[in-house]
Amino acid sequence: MTASLVTARLVPAPAPVPPGLWRAFARDAVLNPEEKAARDQALAELRTEHRRTPEQVVAGYRDAMRKAGWHIEAETSDHRARLEARRRDGADINLMVTHVRDRGVNTYVLPAARLGKPPVWLAVNKTDFAHAVHHRALPHAYSGTPVFSKCRCGKFRAPNEFWALQALLRTRIRRHLKHQEKRRERRVYRCEADDRVWHLTSKPSWKGGTPGWGVWAPTPEPPQATGPAPGRQVSDPNSRTRGDHA
Repeated sequence: MTASLVTARLVPAPAPVPPGLWRAFARDAVLNPEEKAARDQALAELRTEHRRTPEQVVAGYRDAMRKAGWHIEAETSDHRARLEARRRDGADINLMVTHVRDRGVNTYVLPAARLGKPPVWLAVNKTDFAHAVHHRALPHAYSGTPVFSKCRCGKFRAPNEFWALQALLRTRIRRHLKHQEKRRERRVYRCEADDRVWHLTSKPSWKGGTPGWGVWAPTPEPPQATGPAPGRQVSDPNSRTRGDHA
């Protein structure tokens, strides 16, 4: 009977290696409640510290347009910001910058009208927008991308306040010349669903208190005189003049 000799070998222990990326992600799932609360608080403080308001995001565009001589109308809040610019000298081109918190910045250009027809807003990139700011026009032979309107009001759409007032003027002329009494539009306003759309309305104010844009109130009639008509004399019974009864 032969006995087999077994020789034992010492196997060295494996060298410790740092955990892989998947282990680091899995570590978040096993945090205790105290660790998770501390992590969430630290991340919230970092986001709040480096988070800019919508007004601060579009501040660079506002400064550039102001230096170029544009007249700017701004509407800002904690959630979004909108800048609309036009030239003081009456150029037809308009510019618009919009930004919603936690989203990107959108730039639009309303080119000059052709053949008397209202133009269409175009979505442009930052380079073409800067060209329009300084040269008051888009680059040569630039077509742009028409903006899809989010308006679902079913009303007449105008691209800006100027074209909406032109439509309101035509409506009032047709009402008086052609006796279209059903057309009662008296002011224009911006659509709530789309910043690049304006409508006409017959309501004198917006939501019962806020005056609207472009209000054309009827001219008040002069007050009628309550006294006697010119050339007519009325005797005062209390007065005693020649010819009165004693």
